[in-house]
Amino acid sequence: MKLEKMNNEFNKGKRDFTNKLEATSEILNSTVKNLVKTNNELKDVKRDLTNKLEGTRRELEKTKTELEKMRSGLSKTVNNLSAKINENEKKLTNFSTELKVNIQRVGHEIKVAEGNVKKDLRGKNFKQFGNCNKKFGLDDDGIEQHEIRRCGFDQNVKW
Repeated sequence: MKLEKMNNEFNKGKRDFTNKLEATSEILNSTVKNLVKTNNELKDVKRDLTNKLEGTRRELEKTKTELEKMRSGLSKTVNNLSAKINENEKKLTNFSTELKVNIQRVGHEIKVAEGNVKKDLRGKNFKQFGNCNKKFGLDDDGIEQHEIRRCGFDQNVKW
């Protein structure tokens, strides 16, 4: 009886062990299937990310090339503008110098012309302008330039 009881316990233990082994086997099979599925999903994600990364890398290279071209173009434009500014600065300096010289020359010519007009007018008889001479209290020997303008004779006087 003891042997039979031991045999029954052994068989029961064997069945329990077999059942647990089968359950564990099912769990392992299920886990393997899930791992395979997860692995495939991860491969898909990796492929998608790799493709997107490669696309991004190509776009960055393209953008880098465009930026280099743009930088080169801007550099040329800045150099050209700088050269034009320097050229215009020189022209303006020359023009300014010429303008100063011309202003001095014209100023001198005006003074000489005023002096010549005064000399010419001093030798003229201004009795014919009567009222203007009396108005300014001038004698018949001459009249000042600003007074000639006020009388309106600067354009009408004929020699």
